[in-house]
Amino acid sequence: MEWAKWFGSHDRVVRQTKIKDIYFVSTVFLGIDHNFHPHGSPVLWETMVFNKSGDEQAQERSTDRLDSIAVHEKMVEKYSGEPKKIT
Repeated sequence: MEWAKWFGSHDRVVRQTKIKDIYFVSTVFLGIDHNFHPHGSPVLWETMVFNKSGDEQAQERSTDRLDSIAVHEKMVEKYSGEPKKIT
């Protein structure tokens, strides 16, 4: 119950970026392990790219927060065509 209360009341957004009113890149903490194999690190972050119609264009999951930020910036660079520095 404690986890459910936390999950429902905390901001799980790591980063969100709108690109030229065409794409939306969103990276969030999932809160539930999405590694469905019996080995390996927990997969707890997800980056998704949507077009302006809301259709999914790309998805990548990460095992740590810093990696999820790098994935987010990689997607922003890919879909904007402009190199970005990770801060």
